[in-house]
Amino acid sequence: MSFSSLTFIFLFLPITLICYWGIPKKHGNKFLLAASLVFYAWGDPQHIVFLLECIALNYIFGILIRRYKSSIYSTAILWISIFSNVAILVLFKYAAFLENIYDSIFINTGYASIPLDADPIPIGISFLTFQLISYLVDIYREEIETERNLLNFAMFVSFFPKLIAGPIVRYKDTAEDLVNRSVNMKGFSYGIKRFIVGLGKKILIAGTLEKTADLVMGIPFDQLGAGTAWLGLACYTLQIYFDFSGYSDMAIGLGSMFGFHLPENFNYPYISKSVTEFWRRWHISLSTWLRDYLFLPLSYSLLTDRARKKIASRSYNIPWATYFSILIVFSICGLWHGAGWNFVLWGLFQGVFLVLERLEIFKPFGKAWSPLKHCYFLFVVMIGWLFFRLASPAEVFHYLKIMFGLSTFAGASNPATVPVENDLLLAIGIGIVGATNIVPALTEYKMKLSKESGGMPATLFSRLFPALETAGLYLILFLSVMSLASGTYNPFIYFKF
Repeated sequence: MSFSSLTFIFLFLPITLICYWGIPKKHGNKFLLAASLVFYAWGDPQHIVFLLECIALNYIFGILIRRYKSSIYSTAILWISIFSNVAILVLFKYAAFLENIYDSIFINTGYASIPLDADPIPIGISFLTFQLISYLVDIYREEIETERNLLNFAMFVSFFPKLIAGPIVRYKDTAEDLVNRSVNMKGFSYGIKRFIVGLGKKILIAGTLEKTADLVMGIPFDQLGAGTAWLGLACYTLQIYFDFSGYSDMAIGLGSMFGFHLPENFNYPYISKSVTEFWRRWHISLSTWLRDYLFLPLSYSLLTDRARKKIASRSYNIPWATYFSILIVFSICGLWHGAGWNFVLWGLFQGVFLVLERLEIFKPFGKAWSPLKHCYFLFVVMIGWLFFRLASPAEVFHYLKIMFGLSTFAGASNPATVPVENDLLLAIGIGIVGATNIVPALTEYKMKLSKESGGMPATLFSRLFPALETAGLYLILFLSVMSLASGTYNPFIYFKF
């Protein structure tokens, strides 16, 4: 079941909300756990037992890590738990990828192929794995207490708004909400608003852009011209942002409806002026997870004891450890997104620019004209998205040749045409505005003006803008539902990750 489906909007969500309000508060977690399991089973019934097994296994691991804290047994249990979770992820998600690697290396040398079962991948397994690992590591670091209530732990793992595609929620961010939360009209209204905005992002903007992106990316290379190739990439660049940020908005909104405070996952990443800044704004829950659980431990482990002491005293810097760790971490980040070399190359592509931006030779560029830095960033991030959208590195490089007019044919003999209709132009225009912080800036200016002006102007501001906002939300909801009713639904991009 998807948030952007009529079944969810008009059946599952209303029933869940009404029942949640109607039951005693002490039974709230029990009901939401049951609802979350129904939600998961609706979309992936064959793996509901797998989800329950993951919950039970990691609940036990958490108790054992704390029981033997500050001992070698605790460390051993932590590594066993991490290995177990990663092994499950690898078996489900990377079996075919590993089989292809093995075959490409050994099949021509006389070794027999190792056939691996390509079982369907449980939905949300990548997000689930990272969430569980962060919980266990935080217990080991004594940053949180072990959750001994199995019901609360199961709720933490399986709460349906963030179960499928994040954000990656850490236990310490939601521990209080699990035992002491309340739903008031302000939080519920905010949740509805956030959900509708996310729905509009997904259906009206990402859905419209997806049609053109798919059409362009499906054109045979010998019929694809440079201009059309750039159009397709521009559409996909906006599509992936509005698709994923739309999901995050809907998840945060749903959490607020039930009294949970899920973390923000996006902060207008396309206004960045560097790849470094981009990763502070894009998929924030993932980038902070990579920093805290991979980058910092890895870069620290590469140093000698003497270097560690100097770093602790802020008197020394080890650039090579930082650079090496960045490349390793972003290779893993790419592989986390998908089982293919194109994803690994995407991660390395990001890592290389993160390293370059830390080098001395790059520092003069940091003082360059702001629009120039923004153009540099957009160029890099758009090229990177090709590794996400196309099926193989070979296709990516061929598409790049067409974009820059380096292909031998570049669509010159029989160029394909892509209709640029009004709905596409409107989606691109709204997408460009929505991907910037123009709207928040105008809202802030409106509030400031309302406070500074007295009498009639202040009254007009206080009444007119909420009315316009409400009307806009109704319009977004109506248009989104009409689009869904017409059968134009497509799943969220990040479901595949």
